[in-house]
Amino acid sequence: MIARILLFLSLLSLAWADPFQPVGRWRIYHTDGAPILVTLYPNHFARSNWGNGEKGHWRWIEGRLVMRWKDGWRDVVTLRDGRFEKLGYAPGNRDPLKPSNRTAAYRLGE
Repeated sequence: MIARILLFLSLLSLAWADPFQPVGRWRIYHTDGAPILVTLYPNHFARSNWGNGEKGHWRWIEGRLVMRWKDGWRDVVTLRDGRFEKLGYAPGNRDPLKPSNRTAAYRLGE
């Protein structure tokens, strides 16, 4: 009986697990194709090298990594077919079906 409960709890934790580890450095791309280096910290703080060093925060929302930036932009990273994809939403754009840009995203490491 205890073994079944432990198995159930293990399977349940997998159902709630994050699909990938977000903490670390990432390369995403601006609408004009310029690369942006992003660092995501364990405390959910986010920083990029865009402009004067954009700041924001990140969190998991429905299995997606969502970064919200102080300038109003929102970037959403998903893992699709073994590759990361970033959808960028300009300030005011709340339509999930019409991102302002769509690019690849690359996890560079810790």
